[in-house]
Amino acid sequence: MSTPTSPSDTSPTSSGPSHSGPTEGLAAPARPVTGSSERSAVPARAVRPSSIANVVLVGLSGSGKSTVARLLARRLGWTYIDTDRQIQAQTGLTVQQIFAERGETEFRALEAAMVREVCARARQIIATGGGMFVDEGNRAGLLDGNLVIYLESSPEVLARRLAESVRREPRPLLADTDLVARLAELRGQREHFYRCAHHVVRTDRRTPREVADVVADLIRKA
Repeated sequence: MSTPTSPSDTSPTSSGPSHSGPTEGLAAPARPVTGSSERSAVPARAVRPSSIANVVLVGLSGSGKSTVARLLARRLGWTYIDTDRQIQAQTGLTVQQIFAERGETEFRALEAAMVREVCARARQIIATGGGMFVDEGNRAGLLDGNLVIYLESSPEVLARRLAESVRREPRPLLADTDLVARLAELRGQREHFYRCAHHVVRTDRRTPREVADVVADLIRKA
């Protein structure tokens, strides 16, 4: 697969995990919080697939993964998959209910099973849960044969986007907390894992449709 060269969206990063392909230029990732439950083994290296089975969007809650995935699926005629929604449909429980009734460990096991399920199919635009890409096995599975794109946003922008939605639909890792502070904490824990994606696309000053345009261009050049 050829390497995208758009200077505004795919300039190489100067730090973080090694990549076989370029990503949009960003500041060095925050160091993960020592002792965090979300720390894992050394991130798997992103090896650019020779052909794309699926497109996978990763990032924190509020980064626009689901909205952008729907737009891309419609544009490409591919299937739209939201992994959290799929887990909810299979279990009959919301993510919040799974965390409350079964615990985070059970939810992460359901996520791992979902990764195996979606990676067995092709021609999908997959919006992942915020923590799915942190797990080493999930990360390896999603990077294998798919094009993975990290939708990056600042904690302040994410908090503004989420302020109303978390009241309507509580999110277990964002409940009863200062949203900006919590999102900054999660970003510090997860950023170096997200950076294993093949590309990073900034979303702060872009509408979902503009983000979809950037991602569609990366897919065309892949």
